[in-house]
Amino acid sequence: MAALKMFECGRISGGMAAELAGVPRAKFLALCGQHGVSVFQQTADELAADVKAIADARHR
Repeated sequence: MAALKMFECGRISGGMAAELAGVPRAKFLALCGQHGVSVFQQTADELAADVKAIADARHR
């Protein structure tokens, strides 16, 4: 649970959290989903900007 919380807060990476939890990274990411922890470290604004950039690139 400590690894999940530190990952959720952005204090450690997913790989480091998996190592701390003693599980493979894929298993850690699955555990994130089971405990409602997002594996995406982007804010909603960052995601929207990425989507806009992709849409703009497609229209060129």
